[in-house]
Amino acid sequence: LTKSKMNAFQPQRLAGDLLKENTKEGDIIFASEDPQFTYYAEVDVLGFPATIEEFHQQVKKTNAKYMVVSIYEKPPQWIYTYAQDYQNNVESKVGFTLDEKPAIIIYEIKKEKIS
Repeated sequence: LTKSKMNAFQPQRLAGDLLKENTKEGDIIFASEDPQFTYYAEVDVLGFPATIEEFHQQVKKTNAKYMVVSIYEKPPQWIYTYAQDYQNNVESKVGFTLDEKPAIIIYEIKKEKIS
């Protein structure tokens, strides 16, 4: 049981390590699980706002670089279709699995495309 629990959060650690390697001081990540990604990635993490419009406003005002969607914390409902509905705004960079099921997807935010 303990071993299986240890592996349960491995995708978060791997995603955090990847983000740490691909961000610099001042970059912002949007994610639902602020404490975990702040710890692993060592960058500023903002939670997802309630609406797409608020998200777009925050992206334009910040140095937003990545958006992280995961199974660990429930994001606002709009997040689940955002990458499909706004294909020009984000690009899927990498995904991590848990028990062969998607657990985390990291999207690069294309700030210049967001109007």
